[in-house]
Amino acid sequence: MTMVMTQLLLLSSTLETRLGEVCPNVFIALRVMLNCPNTVASAERNFTKRKLIKTFNRSHITNSRLPH
Repeated sequence: MTMVMTQLLLLSSTLETRLGEVCPNVFIALRVMLNCPNTVASAERNFTKRKLIKTFNRSHITNSRLPH
């Protein structure tokens, strides 16, 4: 069983037993763990994509949007 599947099982059992209402911090921690990238490579890909989008947006700013 992979780590993500284990985390999903924990999250689903937390929802079923309504543990999230009793211990909301545990529920929040599980959700944060599920949103974290599984590998360093996936985090690096996200940063690369953001950099490409940022560069594209900067290169397509019109003169009317630039500060005077």
